[in-house]
Amino acid sequence: MSVVKRFPKERIEQARKALAMAALEDRLDEVLGLVEKAYREKPWLLSGRTAAGILSGLIYAFTRRYGVPLTQFEVAMAFDMTVRKSYHNIWEKAGV
Repeated sequence: MSVVKRFPKERIEQARKALAMAALEDRLDEVLGLVEKAYREKPWLLSGRTAAGILSGLIYAFTRRYGVPLTQFEVAMAFDMTVRKSYHNIWEKAGV
C-alpha cells in the first residue's frame, strides 16, 4: 500500500492550499511523489511522523527550491498547526 494513500484527504488538501500560496499548486503530484520515493529509499525517515509534519516540512523545502519560499508560519497556518523546526529539518537532511 502506498504511504500517501494512508494520509487523510484533509492533509492532502491542506498541502494543496500551502502550495497555492506559493503559486505551485500544480506541483502537488511531485511533492507526493517525493514522499513515496523517500519512503521506498529511506523508510526510517518517515517513521513516527504525522502526515501533516511530513507534508508541511516537504512543502517548506520544496517552495525554497523553486524560489518562492514560504515562511514556517505560513506553512503552519495552511496546516492548522504550530511551527516546529524539526519538520523541515528532516527533508533538508534527506537532501530534498
